[in-house]
Amino acid sequence: MQNLNHLLNKSVRLFLFSISLFFQYIYIADLLTQVGISHKIDTSSSAIGKRYARCDEIAIPFAIAIDFDTLQQPHSIALRELDSLKQIRVKVNVEF
Repeated sequence: MQNLNHLLNKSVRLFLFSISLFFQYIYIADLLTQVGISHKIDTSSSAIGKRYARCDEIAIPFAIAIDFDTLQQPHSIALRELDSLKQIRVKVNVEF
């Protein structure tokens, strides 16, 4: 976890649904803060590609996308890395 914390010292979370569902995911902000990861939330209504492009322009190394797949069991988030532009889904253990 220590290496992941170092790599994710800057990240942005991109929500792909209405702000009303945002509050169900506020725990992610708390978790990131607890482990010392700096983060911002992009709540704009722009397409995900435009949001990723904004992050790329200011060199945010990681983007965490909370999307409709996050709502499905098992819950997961999309993690995208700037340098390689690779994206993976990461399972999250949460209770709603």
